[in-house]
Amino acid sequence: MTIARSKKPHNVGWFNKEGKIFYGLLIALPILQFCIFYIGVNFNSILLAFQSYTNFGGIEKSEWVGFQNFQEIWKILTTDPDNTLLVCLKNTFYFFLIDAFVIMPLSLLFGYYIYKKAFLANFFKVMLFLPSVICSMVFVIFYNYFVEGVIPQLVNAFNSENPIYTIFGDPNGLAMLALIIFYIWINFSGSILLYLNAMSSIPTSTIEAAKIDGANEFEIFLNVIIPGCWKTIVSLFIIACASTASNQAFLFSFYGGNAPGSLQTLGYYQFMIVIASGQENPISYPMASAYGVLLTLIIAPLTFLLRYLMNRFGPSED
Repeated sequence: MTIARSKKPHNVGWFNKEGKIFYGLLIALPILQFCIFYIGVNFNSILLAFQSYTNFGGIEKSEWVGFQNFQEIWKILTTDPDNTLLVCLKNTFYFFLIDAFVIMPLSLLFGYYIYKKAFLANFFKVMLFLPSVICSMVFVIFYNYFVEGVIPQLVNAFNSENPIYTIFGDPNGLAMLALIIFYIWINFSGSILLYLNAMSSIPTSTIEAAKIDGANEFEIFLNVIIPGCWKTIVSLFIIACASTASNQAFLFSFYGGNAPGSLQTLGYYQFMIVIASGQENPISYPMASAYGVLLTLIIAPLTFLLRYLMNRFGPSED
């Protein structure tokens, strides 16, 4: 009598030969892109900070110059009569404060307003998401027309003794105010969707229990919503810190390469270093790379420190 043996079931899933091949092909392109466009580009930027380019007769040559680029930065910082870098640093810090203490709290509040489906919540949802859907240059054009055309006419109609003719052309106060308003408006909606997603993950039973205990809306927001969204808040705050040095605050969109020195940020200043000599001319790349290395050495430790402090002393979901 012959007893038929059952066949051993064939392995399926990620761990058989076919699954490993499929998985490898699936992640090969993202890993390749990461290696080329992140690791390769940033490593090359570090090397550029210690090099110098020359161009004679269309022939480009590079040579190692050690810390010469960093010495040039120190020279500019200490001898520039206009204190350009210090002004850029001050303006960059201003916009970081706006990100951290104006845009983030307002986004969180409006996110909670929409989450609660309060009056006109759907209207605000559409209007606040428009800057994230439509190209920012469209808003730059309309905002520039409104600020430079409509507002001066309205002001001059009621104040003919001291007429104003331009706002972005006044670097002493009005231009910065106009930039800050536009900056808040455009960046306002970017994080609302993330806050809404975080709020949706908070158990409804937790909010109901808080109401049963007699908590009002402010107490629920402070003691339930904020702890529930704290990981998202930390992530967005860290992103704001890490991107501080590259923040142009839409200066190039409004001014091109002619932004007043009193309005410039570090991001705009570095960008102009590169394009001032032509986008195809690498002569200015080493200096821009040196700025990037210096700013990274300053901002990266501060970012990790702030992340540690926020996770260590921030509210807990429990």
